[in-house]
Amino acid sequence: MNINKTQAENIVRNLNDLIYDEIYVYHPSGDLLASNTEIIEDSIIHYGKIVSEKKEVYVGNLQEYGRKALILPVNIRNEMVAIIGLRGEYAAVTQYSELVLKMAEILLSESRYYITKIARAERNRKFINELIQENQDIEELNRIMEASDKSVNHVEFMGVLDPKLLMKEINLVIDSLEKILYSKVLIGEFGGRVVILFWDLTREVIDKRLEEANKYIYEKYGKHFSIGVSNKMSSILHAKEAYYQAFETLKLSESFDREGNFWFEDFTLELLFENIDEKLIESVIGDTFSKCNPSEIEKISELVNVYIDNNTSLTQTSKVLYIHKNTLQYRLNWVEKMTGYNPRKTKHLFKLYMILRILKKNNELL
Repeated sequence: MNINKTQAENIVRNLNDLIYDEIYVYHPSGDLLASNTEIIEDSIIHYGKIVSEKKEVYVGNLQEYGRKALILPVNIRNEMVAIIGLRGEYAAVTQYSELVLKMAEILLSESRYYITKIARAERNRKFINELIQENQDIEELNRIMEASDKSVNHVEFMGVLDPKLLMKEINLVIDSLEKILYSKVLIGEFGGRVVILFWDLTREVIDKRLEEANKYIYEKYGKHFSIGVSNKMSSILHAKEAYYQAFETLKLSESFDREGNFWFEDFTLELLFENIDEKLIESVIGDTFSKCNPSEIEKISELVNVYIDNNTSLTQTSKVLYIHKNTLQYRLNWVEKMTGYNPRKTKHLFKLYMILRILKKNNELL
């Protein structure tokens, strides 16, 4: 990346606050791009051409006693990306030359970093948008990513999160996630949401890395995030379906009282029951909880959720609830008496759980 006029003017502006000598910034070709003086002598332009050809420091002899011009190549990663010149009192130019050169290198490195960062963000955005289209163009996907080390065909999982829940700009959220999830992921934007593509990673590894990212986000912004994650894609051609899975799971996660990773495979049934007929819902809820007041329904919901989360183990459920197993048995009997559903029977437990989920969603909509 060679220096441009805007970058050259930025270097002159920054150096002008530190030193009083004449400053000249050249393109690697030797063409003068910027200076802090309006009068430019032919010799100054000539000095830039000399350094461009020889790629080494050049000292220009001046007629004025005690003055000199010092022209230096600016190298980044062994590549000359600019030339910078100073002209003034001999002692001052010599004293400041090393500082000026180092500052120019830093300013250009920062500029290169941000230009690369912007280019990468735009490339990722284009890739993700093309990926989720109805009719994907695999050749176009490969063309977009040819300048990176990402392999299109290795993408397996897709995650979606909403940066608005963090009340931060999407680019800030993406920057933070990239610092933690830097390998085997591609992070970009689609429809105002952050999209993360994972490849060659198991669910366990993804969960662990997302937990680390959530911890980092919390430390930085004071808020956790929720993310919906798709099923594993058998082919990149299923990316649109994967986005739908992740997005719908993310929406479902908003009804939970916790943040974290929400996998589509864990909530398939809940998603299938999201759009049941309202009259049917009212009828089923009325029949199930006709004997219960709101406080009792809340107790039943807590018990059923803990019971399911612990794979219907009486020992584990009683530990989590801090009650004796006999007390748990009594409460399970009470649930059957109040609702007509026996939690010990798989079909009954499943139906009761789904009815409770639908009830919770209805209450949130009221």
